[in-house]
Amino acid sequence: MKRKVIRQKLISKPLIISVAFFLQLALLLSIVYQLSQHLFGLYTFFVLLSYITVIVVLNRDDNPSYQLIWTIVILFIPLFGGLLYILFGGKKIPKALQKEMMLMDSTKPYLEVNDSKLIEDLPESLERWKKLITYLRTQTYFPLFAKTQSMYLPLGEDKFVMMCEALKQAKHFILLEYFIVKDGKMLESISKILLSKVQEGVEVLFIVDDFGSSELSTYMTQTLKNAGVKLVFFNPLKPSLAIFMNNRDHRKICVVDNRIGFVGGINIGDEYINVIERFGHWKDNAIMLEGEAVSSLTIMFLTMYQYIIKQPVDIKSYLIENKAEDDGYIQPFSDSPTDEEAVGESVHLHLINQANKSIKIQTPYLILSHIMKNALIVAAKSGVKIEIMVPHVPDKRLVFEVTRSYYESLINAGVTIAEYTPGFVHAKMMIIDDEVATLGTTNMDYRSYYLHFECGVMVYKSAIIQVMSDDFDKTMKECVIITKSNVEQTSLILRVFRALLRVFATML
Repeated sequence: MKRKVIRQKLISKPLIISVAFFLQLALLLSIVYQLSQHLFGLYTFFVLLSYITVIVVLNRDDNPSYQLIWTIVILFIPLFGGLLYILFGGKKIPKALQKEMMLMDSTKPYLEVNDSKLIEDLPESLERWKKLITYLRTQTYFPLFAKTQSMYLPLGEDKFVMMCEALKQAKHFILLEYFIVKDGKMLESISKILLSKVQEGVEVLFIVDDFGSSELSTYMTQTLKNAGVKLVFFNPLKPSLAIFMNNRDHRKICVVDNRIGFVGGINIGDEYINVIERFGHWKDNAIMLEGEAVSSLTIMFLTMYQYIIKQPVDIKSYLIENKAEDDGYIQPFSDSPTDEEAVGESVHLHLINQANKSIKIQTPYLILSHIMKNALIVAAKSGVKIEIMVPHVPDKRLVFEVTRSYYESLINAGVTIAEYTPGFVHAKMMIIDDEVATLGTTNMDYRSYYLHFECGVMVYKSAIIQVMSDDFDKTMKECVIITKSNVEQTSLILRVFRALLRVFATML
């Protein structure tokens, strides 16, 4: 069995692409080195290019940690540093994607929901959140909604049950967008429903990230396509130095008839519903929406879909009117690396800075910029009770060590750090004062903030927030609280190792 797994990994598409990629890179650098040894002018050119690149990097409006690591790399290997940054450091995005995803000209007409009166009539207790609501409206074009019911799903198993029930109810269309899709019982169950719905005349559109879903079999892909499911891959893997490999579609969206929508951290794989165990018990969550706010999820999906297929989509035809009873205020939003606006990071910072009493955070990765760490420390020192829940069983060991490198300064400021002892926390949730919450796909790390396509939902003054908070408190009982003495017992070697990893944190 182990041999079979090893053999599958050795012939996997990501590994083959990676080998081809590094062979190309090695060949390019070898040519540059050999030529520079015989042509002094060329050597001087590349060294000067590196020094100029450092100046450009330090003057860019970018994350300081990202600037630091690239400055170190460039100056450490001046012959190749500038060239490497040009190839990989600029967060390259195709112009077509910039035009369609950043400007969103094609979607603006469908997003002109007049929510001004709704915002004007917000309860006094939500007055301080008007700036955040306005920020999301102006930077992502997604408005605030009221006529929407929401349900919190505390585990992948819960989302799976509700998702299957919703898919079975589809009459017009099903939209699925996932970072990871892999063969197993979860996909098999969903596929059966999709195939039956296609036979009933329901349109099924399915976006899959090519890197995240590298374990999706060709057999399953062809089965879905042959049955009529319109399955497309985002950013296909290619052995090319000119690709934007780091920019992945990390979103997890499911929409049925513009009536029901799901958002959260749960992908389509058996570990997410605890059918199999990879890193202990998998703690994840999602939110189910029913009502007007689902339109934002529909538009998020279709905007991406029309870019991938390179054909315009009649978005308006998918916006079937649907209303539900009021249950607080809902504002879905998306984040894209195609612009200079780090929406996910800005939302987290705004929430932390506006907290008066409490902050509850669940995140699988805690890789903090200076400004994010400082915001948490200042809030804690100002009397805000902050609890951060992370995994006890890691999925990425190096990232886990970076996460633990932040414990000491946070604990010293009064932040409670809790590790989920049964296994792995994959949930991405933040609750402020039990009054406002966000749940989605954005991790507290550089990749989510700056490199990936992400999405989430802001919830204001809804009954669901207390349910989310209660689940957080319940899960805290299964965690081990990291104390100051625990941190102080860390060996000097491990401290040095973590400090070194922190330097390269934005590349992990």
